Parts: sequence; C-alpha cells; structure tokens
Amino acid sequence: EIGASSRDIRAVREITVTSSRPEVEVPDYTAKAPQYYNLDVQTKIFDKKQFEEVYGKPIEDEKAPGKGEFTLNSALEDLRNGNLKSKLFYRSVMHGIKKKNKKETQEHLRRMNIVMTREMPLRTVASFSMGKITIEQMDALVMMFNGHFFKGLMRWRKAKKRKKDLSFL
Repeated sequence: EIGASSRDIRAVREITVTSSRPEVEVPDYTAKAPQYYNLDVQTKIFDKKQFEEVYGKPIEDEKAPGKGEFTLNSALEDLRNGNLKSKLFYRSVMHGIKKKNKKETQEHLRRMNIVMTREMPLRTVASFSMGKITIEQMDALVMMFNGHFFKGLMRWRKAKKRKKDLSFL
C-alpha cells in the first residue's frame, strides 16, 4: 500500500535520472527563486519575481475588462470596473447571494459560494437565475454594460417578449 490518499503517501523512494542529453544545462534557481527549494504546506502563492525567473519571461499584470469589453464570458466581478448599470447589476446579484447564503450554517461554505459567484461567467449567472434572466436577456444587459444602452434596451424587450411567448408552451 502506497497510502490512503495523496496526503498520506507512505512509500518513499529515491530515484536517479540519467539524462539522454547531458549537454543541456539544468538551471540553478537557488539564488533567484529560493522559494521553490523550500516548499512547505503553507506556501500557496509564489513571489511574482521568482515565478518570472523560473518561467523565463515577465508576466503581464492582469487587466480587468472595462466599458466596451464585456462579453457573456466575462466574470461577474469584472462588472465592478464598468459603468453604473454594470456596478448595480453586480451589487444586486451579490446581495441576492448573501441573502440566500444566510440559510447556510457553515461559514466556509458561505465564503465559497460568494467567491464562486464572483468568478462566475455572466452566461452562467443567467443559467443559475432559475428562469429570471435568459441568456438572450443577459446578452442585452451585456450590450448595456458596454455603453449601448438603447440598443441593449431594444434587445431586452425583444428577449422579454420571446420569453413571455415561450412561457405559454
């Protein structure tokens, strides 16, 4: 038996690997990225500079999408950087999640639900709305978030009418 789980590995063996290409130099990162040589269970986030040394090139900072850059694949949290309509939508969804979460007794599950919702794509928010918003309506909202308010409003009305027509089936 090796172990009951990946956290309970009992079998330990040292192996030696002989390179088929000894001319290739193995880089020594002990000076430039010492964090990688002293890993412990608590290490969850690596220093960016050290990671760039191991990766071999600089990492660009993430830029959240702004007005005009939202899609159905944008995360809900990205809406915080948009216009007033997108910020209000973000706040209303998060308020609803926090309200719904009050029934959850375990704190870690409440936090997980909040973080999971923030990272959720807008198309998934529509899917999880239990029929309150269709994908077509979410697409109309995305148009509004991108600064095309009247075009989005017209699309919203068409989507709402189509949703109403489908509810009689």
